[in-house]
Amino acid sequence: LPEGGDWTPAGDAAATLRALATLPQPPRWVLDDHYGLGAEWHRAVATGGARIAVLDDLADRPLDGEVLIDQNAVTERHHRYPDLTPGRCTHLLGPRYTLLRRDVRLAAQARAAVPPQALAHGPTLLFMGGADADGLTLKLLPWLSGAALPGPLHVLAGAMNRHQAALETRCREGGHGFDVARRDLLPLLASARAAVVACGMFAVELQALGVPCLLLPLSDIQRQVAEGFVAHGRAVLRSPEQLSDAAATARAIDELLTLPFHASDTLAVAPDGASRVVKHLIESTP
Repeated sequence: LPEGGDWTPAGDAAATLRALATLPQPPRWVLDDHYGLGAEWHRAVATGGARIAVLDDLADRPLDGEVLIDQNAVTERHHRYPDLTPGRCTHLLGPRYTLLRRDVRLAAQARAAVPPQALAHGPTLLFMGGADADGLTLKLLPWLSGAALPGPLHVLAGAMNRHQAALETRCREGGHGFDVARRDLLPLLASARAAVVACGMFAVELQALGVPCLLLPLSDIQRQVAEGFVAHGRAVLRSPEQLSDAAATARAIDELLTLPFHASDTLAVAPDGASRVVKHLIESTP
């Protein structure tokens, strides 16, 4: 980053070029993932010899890269990109190109090998985001504890969740699994029967694996994404405000458990999207 003064795209581009010049080998690609950068930055950094790939989902400014990646499941802005990018730019658009962790791809392979009978009695996961500022996990826990789940309940809390102590106590008393900021999620992802989650990145990962989800979106964009997942038949959508209605919550959980949990070719998100993007970059490099 530029030293001193106000940040500007031009100053950032100059600093980026200086940083690239210190590398033992010049990069073939530079990936821009920054809403404050646009065509000016791309053209300046490209003078260093690297090709530019742009990660975006706003479609609100001119962009000048060789590749444009918009992995968003909400596709309503994709039609804008031809007017915002040069003719040479390849567009990789939609959830076939979602950049998921390697663990998700490995979990998809492991999940495909799990017998349907075992998946049918796998754990139900509960995770309401890294902070869960509104304490939704605590509100949902009694309903899920009393539901006739086909397998165990496993609660996940983020490092910033201020209700960690209360959640740990209640999970211990109820005999439920509980983890804080767990990093190795592969075993849970591979065996999960269902999940109750906000519609953040974890929900995207679960949909890439075909895990049925009860989605409780926390923002307008999360609601749009959730509606797309519902259309693919692996999700139930409710607003967090509906949690106060015991009967409605029970019906939502019952509906969740009727959704298919086996592998399919009609998933909302591709689990190998990152590999697909990397393959394109490698094959299009001179």
